[in-house]
Amino acid sequence: FEMRKNRHDEANEDLERAFDRLADECQEGSSEAAKRMQQEVGEAEKRVDELLRPLEGNTDDLGERTEDEIRGILRALEDATQARRATIDDFSSELEAIDTGRRETSEGLLKTLAEKLTAAAHAVPGEIERVVETKTLHLNAVLLENQKARKTLHGKLTVQTLERSKVNKNRWHTGLLLWKTKRHSCTGLDTSSGTCTCCDRDRKSTRLNSS
Repeated sequence: FEMRKNRHDEANEDLERAFDRLADECQEGSSEAAKRMQQEVGEAEKRVDELLRPLEGNTDDLGERTEDEIRGILRALEDATQARRATIDDFSSELEAIDTGRRETSEGLLKTLAEKLTAAAHAVPGEIERVVETKTLHLNAVLLENQKARKTLHGKLTVQTLERSKVNKNRWHTGLLLWKTKRHSCTGLDTSSGTCTCCDRDRKSTRLNSS
């Protein structure tokens, strides 16, 4: 009897240790996924700053840029927003895949537990079923909480992306107004080619003076 009880207890302890290791692995995987997502979002922000640099940095020659160039910046910003959304979707899918793997591995561990408990012959089949069912319910509760947290996080990140997109469009619109102002003030604008000869002369003069 004592030997059967020991085997029964050892089987439960083995399962708990395996569950703990699995939880740690999933946590590590989630943390790594979050780091990659944050890195990609950070790089996307740098890309946006580079796109807007012609409208916000040295704008001396802004007036000679064509409208297609200015509109092209807006299109590139919209593409960057779509890429950021895709990054968030990928991140959410990766978290979901981690939980799916956790469920599948846990189900295998629970099956092994049932086999060990049956082999130990310390408890009747009905009691073994209740033990496995209790642990399964606990697992399902954990995974359900993870699912809720994942959806909440996805929603927050999506809202942040939308807000950031609005900020970037406002920055672009400010640059558009500056471009229009410079465009109207240019006296050497060639309407047929869309180039500004006075700006071109100013740049050539600057290069000559600096040399």
